[in-house]
Amino acid sequence: MGLLRTERGLKLRQEADAIARRHWNAQRLLEPLPVVIPFADKLTFPSSWLRTRRDYARFLNLIEVSAFLHQHQREKRNGALASQGQVIVAAVADYGVAYSLAASVLAETLSDVRKPLKEAYEHIRELSNGGEGTISRREIREALNVPDSTVRRWLSDLVELEYLSIVETGRQGAGKAARYRLAEEEPKEQLVVGLLKPEELRERLS
Repeated sequence: MGLLRTERGLKLRQEADAIARRHWNAQRLLEPLPVVIPFADKLTFPSSWLRTRRDYARFLNLIEVSAFLHQHQREKRNGALASQGQVIVAAVADYGVAYSLAASVLAETLSDVRKPLKEAYEHIRELSNGGEGTISRREIREALNVPDSTVRRWLSDLVELEYLSIVETGRQGAGKAARYRLAEEEPKEQLVVGLLKPEELRERLS
C-alpha cells in the first residue's frame, strides 16, 4: 500500500489512467452494429465440432469480434431487413484472426484429449522419466495421491486413444502388476485437420 503514495506509485497510477482513457476513447469510436459473415456457408470445421453447436458458435464469435473491432476498415451495408439498419461485413482477414486465435482460445475443443486427461498424461510422462520408462497404476496412484478409480479411468482412456500401451499384463495371484509405457505419438491440438485455412477460403471466394 505504501507504494501507491510514492512518486513511483503516482507515475504508475498516471500511466494506468492514460491507458484506461485510450481504451475508453477507442471504445467510444465503435458503433454498436451487428456483424454478418457472408462466407459462413463456405466454412468447414473439424467433424468433432458438428456434435456441438457451442464449439461452432465460439469460432464464429471470434470472426464477429474481429470484424466489430475493425469496423472502420470493414464494409458496411444495409441489413436484409429494414429494421436492421447498417451491418458490418466480416472479411477474410477476420477469419484469419479467428484461425490464428483458435489454437489458444479453443485449445481444449481442438484437442482430442480434454484438459483433465491431458494433465494426467503430463503427470504420467514425468513419473515415467519423460516416457522412457514404464509405470504401474499403483505408482501413479501413490505419487499423485488420487483414488484408484480415477487412475483406472485415466489409463483406460489413454490406452484406448493409443497414447499409452500395456507392456506387461498383470496376473492375479502372481503379484505382478500391469505396467504402461507412453506411445511415440502424444496428444496434440488438431487445428489444421478439418478447419479451412485462410488461403483456402480466399480461393473459394475468388
